[in-house]
Amino acid sequence: MSFASNGSDRFRVDSSAAVLRELDRLQRRATHRGQGKSFKAAFRRILRALRDRPLTLGEPLYYLKTMHVEVRAVLVAPLLIEFAVSREHQIVWIKTGKLLGKRNP
Repeated sequence: MSFASNGSDRFRVDSSAAVLRELDRLQRRATHRGQGKSFKAAFRRILRALRDRPLTLGEPLYYLKTMHVEVRAVLVAPLLIEFAVSREHQIVWIKTGKLLGKRNP
C-alpha cells in the first residue's frame, strides 16, 4: 500500500500488506495498553517526516550498495519504524514496526 503525497519534492511512502497488518496489530496492542493515542500521534509524525525528510530522519543502519538504498530506523515513542529509502526514486518502504514497552511512572 502506498501513502500518497501531494508535493513533487516529497517522497512516496509504501509498504507491503503484511507490514500494514503488523502496524494494525501494534495499534490494537497499544490501545489495549493505554498507548493508543500516543501510537497514532507517533505514526502520523513519522509518516509526515518520511515524506518530507527521510534521508536525515532517524539513524542510518546500513546501505544496500547495489540497490542504492539506505536502511534507517526512527523512534517516536512508543513506535519504532525501520525503513528503506531510495534517493534516486524518491520512495520510502516501511520495513517493520515495533511497539516499545510502556513506562511505569
